[in-house]
Amino acid sequence: MDAEDQVRLNAVRTVADYVCCTTTHHVDLGPLLRQLCTRLRDKKPDVRKAAFLGAGRIYRHLLKVWGLEWTPRQRTRAGWIPSAVLRCYFHPQTDMRYFVDHVLDDLILPATYSPEERTDVLFRNVLPGLDTNGLKALHLMLRDKVMFRKHMATYFSQRSKKNHNTQKEVALLAKRLGADLKDSYATHLGKMILLGGSAKRQQDKSSVICAHLQALARTDASYEDMRKAKVGLRKLAHMPRQQKDYSLCLLYLQQKLSFRSVAPEVLSAVLGQLVGDDGLGEEEEASTFE
Repeated sequence: MDAEDQVRLNAVRTVADYVCCTTTHHVDLGPLLRQLCTRLRDKKPDVRKAAFLGAGRIYRHLLKVWGLEWTPRQRTRAGWIPSAVLRCYFHPQTDMRYFVDHVLDDLILPATYSPEERTDVLFRNVLPGLDTNGLKALHLMLRDKVMFRKHMATYFSQRSKKNHNTQKEVALLAKRLGADLKDSYATHLGKMILLGGSAKRQQDKSSVICAHLQALARTDASYEDMRKAKVGLRKLAHMPRQQKDYSLCLLYLQQKLSFRSVAPEVLSAVLGQLVGDDGLGEEEEASTFE
């Protein structure tokens, strides 16, 4: 790959666009896909973002073209893509983990599919194609989501009680959201998102945000409730003139709490299947950026 950032970015986008326009079963896409996936750990965030989205778009396109019944040759060509994406979850940077979660949740398991169809893709295409580190990463990601969801639900159940240390709980939530996040994220999470600040307009917006977050944190939330809450938070995050850190914090929150990647009724089965392997508790050491 070229040393120039813009050249690498253009190359990643061109490869993704080309593959997504290909409908033939006979073109060997392997070399192109592997070149694109080397950029998942590029040193530049814009190139990494384009590579994540490109890999997800390509996998979604191949599901549409090839269907769910992939031949051994098709699995060899592209069945490894989810593993390549998931392995990036071992890197501690929050933006990397966000994109892994986002791409799995919206593209590899297409957002337009029903819960039943997404579950089919997960069990028939994604899980069989994961290597050992891909399985470990999926287990780690789902475990993190389960724990953060519990912490958020506890926060909402406790914050109205007398003598509850709300500020301390907000600080802990911010740390659990991403250990590498700047102090400004914790400020936004506390003063603006959960507590609403002093102005009535801010408090009204905070009430709407908290209602969405509570819907995502509920253990009995339906698929449709979670979908609406996620869409609502994304709209709020992308409102004009929104501060960047505030918007990113909202996006990280909604993705961390989202369980659309697995239908609720099969989540426990997936976790049970992953935890069944004694080796899944270990983390792969993060690779150095190229």
